[in-house]
Amino acid sequence: ICEGTASLGSPIQPSALHARKLDEHPVGELRILSGAKNGDAFRVVDTSVPHENLDGRLKVITEPMHYYIDDARWGGRVPTAPNQVNALMAPANAYLREMRAGAIGLYGAIELRNVNGPMLVDTPYRAGGQLLHAGDTPKTEYLWFDTWADDEAGRRIVEMRMMLRFMKASSKKYAEATAGAASAS
Repeated sequence: ICEGTASLGSPIQPSALHARKLDEHPVGELRILSGAKNGDAFRVVDTSVPHENLDGRLKVITEPMHYYIDDARWGGRVPTAPNQVNALMAPANAYLREMRAGAIGLYGAIELRNVNGPMLVDTPYRAGGQLLHAGDTPKTEYLWFDTWADDEAGRRIVEMRMMLRFMKASSKKYAEATAGAASAS
């Protein structure tokens, strides 16, 4: 799926991900995300993009933007989109760490929104968020969530909407259920 929107300022029409109906599929039994509840707030955590993370990314980018290298325009180096996503995942990771059985995760849809941004490398932020919807498909369990990062003054810098999937076939919680059903027959 390669669809989306790009905008500047405060557009009247919602972005592709904000316009999407997140709960369009009925939710079955969640095993991997059994503790996830729609509306749960993610606790606020510290996050940042260390320069080592950006420098590692720059080693694999063939044509880096000059904002990744030169700090003249923004007063600091700007991290790549993957660096920002990783930093904005911190509240969701803290939430998931408490409940998730081992399973392979896959990034799904991602939207980054610079509110008073961009984020800057080696700058501390406070980040939080909220679970919007948890559900499942025949092969995955997934969740939609929003996260944000504020600077030390409490000013919102960046926001992210994301869908994260977990492969059912990679989880012991599904292997145990399959084995139990097979031995019962």
